[in-house]
Amino acid sequence: DTPIFGEGSELIARYVLAAGEQGKYAEMHAAVGAATSRLDEAKLLELAKGLKLDTKKLTAAANGEKIKAKLEANNEFRQKLNIRGVPMVIVDGRINGGALIGDALDAVVKASAQK
Repeated sequence: DTPIFGEGSELIARYVLAAGEQGKYAEMHAAVGAATSRLDEAKLLELAKGLKLDTKKLTAAANGEKIKAKLEANNEFRQKLNIRGVPMVIVDGRINGGALIGDALDAVVKASAQK
């Protein structure tokens, strides 16, 4: 989770990570990805309720020091790797920009294996 699109992106990342503390990281990540409207805190809490998350614990975690530290560490790592955009996939130490799925990902992995 590397929020690179400003405050809104950071808010979303905080709530997705907080959902992970309740065992629902993947579900919240998918819900955020499927959202068709702008995600503010109220909308994120609405998504969380739909996933049966404890919204009080979620909010406390999202605003807590543990998640703040995690995002800071992720950002430092992103900067060290010179990652400027998402999505991206790292294969054999090489950064590949874009959403590599299916045949595109297979091709990158096969090319790496042939080296």
